[in-house]
Amino acid sequence: MSISRKNFLRLASAGALTTALVGVTSLPSANAGNFTDLAPGRAFYTELTWASEKGIVRGWADGTVRPHAATERCAIAAFFYRYAGSPAFTAPVSPSFKDVPTSHPFYKEIEWFKAQGLTTGWPDGTFRPSAGVERGAVAAFFYRYAGSPAFVAPAAPSFKDVPTSHPFYKEIEWFKAQGLTTGWPDGTFRPQVAAERGAVATFFYRYGH
Repeated sequence: MSISRKNFLRLASAGALTTALVGVTSLPSANAGNFTDLAPGRAFYTELTWASEKGIVRGWADGTVRPHAATERCAIAAFFYRYAGSPAFTAPVSPSFKDVPTSHPFYKEIEWFKAQGLTTGWPDGTFRPSAGVERGAVAAFFYRYAGSPAFVAPAAPSFKDVPTSHPFYKEIEWFKAQGLTTGWPDGTFRPQVAAERGAVATFFYRYGH
């Protein structure tokens, strides 16, 4: 491909669609390894194992990685931060988002995420860290992380539920063009569905290979 797939950061405009709140009640543990809910041959095994070994995705203290759980917005900020190599970054003294206080476990990662131009949050000043991150937003995050490369989206949509008028049409088409997603067998992308943790790990795996 013509774009770099290795830790290429650029500033870009940000935005997000309305997401469904999907809470995850406990924070992932720093301990990664053999997950009790993931075994060879199961969906996302290769990708989550890779993401765990790279330190991008972490499991919970109970030994699970929860591949089919929704990925929270705070978690994807952390995933991108770790994928970038956990760069040195001093988070601001005052929070950028009114629902992400300095005491938030992912305060530094979310502030870094914003500082890179990957997100601006919502017009009401929130980031909604515990909301499930939509698949459409995930595509946009990867596009911005790649430096918002020049890309001409096709005149005809690749997915029947992502019309040319969709706010993230260009980003989703780019996402597909890079081979990061193929959507579902029924021809949909399901942009407003919260992305599963296993799926997000897969996106990083494909981006990194």
